[in-house]
Amino acid sequence: MKKLLCIALGILFSVIFINPVVAFSPTKNPWSGYSYVNASYETPAGKVVNCRRYTQELSQAEIDAAYNSDAAFLGKVGLSWSVVCKPTLRFNCYSYALYSTNYQTNQYVVDNTADEFMNEGPLYAYFTDPHFTKVPNYRAGSNDSANIANVGDVVFYFKSKTDMVILHAGVVSQIDSNGKPTMVISKWGPSGLYEHAPTAIPRDYLGMEGVSLASRELYYETYSFTRNHSYTNWTKVSATTHKGTCKISGCPSTKTEAHGYGPTTYNSSNHSKTCQKCSYVSSQAHSYTCTNTGSSTTHKLSCACGYSKTESHGMSWSSTSDTKHKGTCSKCSYSTTGNHTFGAWTSSGTSGHSHRCSVCSKVITAAHIYNGTQCTVCGYTGPGVAPIIIPKAIWKSLLLHD
Repeated sequence: MKKLLCIALGILFSVIFINPVVAFSPTKNPWSGYSYVNASYETPAGKVVNCRRYTQELSQAEIDAAYNSDAAFLGKVGLSWSVVCKPTLRFNCYSYALYSTNYQTNQYVVDNTADEFMNEGPLYAYFTDPHFTKVPNYRAGSNDSANIANVGDVVFYFKSKTDMVILHAGVVSQIDSNGKPTMVISKWGPSGLYEHAPTAIPRDYLGMEGVSLASRELYYETYSFTRNHSYTNWTKVSATTHKGTCKISGCPSTKTEAHGYGPTTYNSSNHSKTCQKCSYVSSQAHSYTCTNTGSSTTHKLSCACGYSKTESHGMSWSSTSDTKHKGTCSKCSYSTTGNHTFGAWTSSGTSGHSHRCSVCSKVITAAHIYNGTQCTVCGYTGPGVAPIIIPKAIWKSLLLHD
């Protein structure tokens, strides 16, 4: 029994006294003792932010101890709160508020060296980024009618109204009908990511250990910060792409992408479509598919754009006999048969005469048929057939014989 008691006390001692996450004292660094590598990333406008990326994670015992400590504090405060993400070393309050609110992919810890607001320091890259609005939307305690926060605003907690040292940061998640923040999401050092009332922050975390919750001054302001680019002023680059510039004044970022076309329109000769961002017009001649409609005179031409028209068959004729020929459309394969349509007979000289079908060019030849020396069909004049001369005496004998 004594052995089990000693083990239990040992575990309790390690959780309470060794775990660096539980106490949020400014004189102790809760991040110390864990492995990390130096890293950096860029703000939306390309300003470099130096930071750390931890290669080690909290143990389950440390996660439980930190969370239980936070829950106990929030329970005593009696203000609304909920857990968004359990304690982790992957990111801190500044990277959550300014780099990315996606706590599943955020992996940066941005230091705060307690510089005066908007002076040189680790967060200075953001304060010089045009995506960050340097005039606060909301000041805690102000009665100004224009004192209105927005959901998504960055919340900065300061030492006091007169001592503008940043101690903590978060993001406004809910506001009331007057524009006052009612809930904030913030990461408590290496501890959890919580949604909480704006004033539900541990006193020691804000450098106010020993100061009662009721008597302390908790001053915060909210600021607009556009974390992502929104591009406008799109101009044509080529027949396939256009380029836009970030709509935030002073941001140098540009983006090149493919045209995004609206509906296709057409006329009798071509079809066109207009890019919905840069107004570039792409125009092309129709490309047709031919369809046999069964008509003896026409077929249908259809373009993929929706335009269609009818067109006469382009027939190719060939003879099938001395009296018939067959025609096939070269585009739609429509076919039909018919009788030859011959023209007048023309002389081919002494060999005879011929005539040609005006549709399929079939040629028929035949010998002359003379009447005397002239062909009665084509009018050719030639030697003809010589008349037979019967002597008169023979005629008389033939007549007397009858």
